Amino acid sequence: MKNGSHYRYMKIVQDREVDIDVSVVCKIQDFKWFRNVHDLAAQLCPVAKALDNCPSNKCGIADVCHEWLNLLSDPALQPSSL
Repeated sequence: MKNGSHYRYMKIVQDREVDIDVSVVCKIQDFKWFRNVHDLAAQLCPVAKALDNCPSNKCGIADVCHEWLNLLSDPALQPSSL
């Protein structure tokens, strides 16, 4: 997670709390939830890249297997040590 991201969101909530739905405010204030969203987004990036590299009309099984093997070794997709 980029340093200060959560702080920036908290600052926006602080400055515009009356304009933001209460459920959104609660989720932003919950750092664990914020961290989980950030981690999931980081995991989706390599998957999205692999999908972009395999257009259905130009991609063979070897290309798909290559992308799959790349995903298996991607650090963002490794099991958590927690």
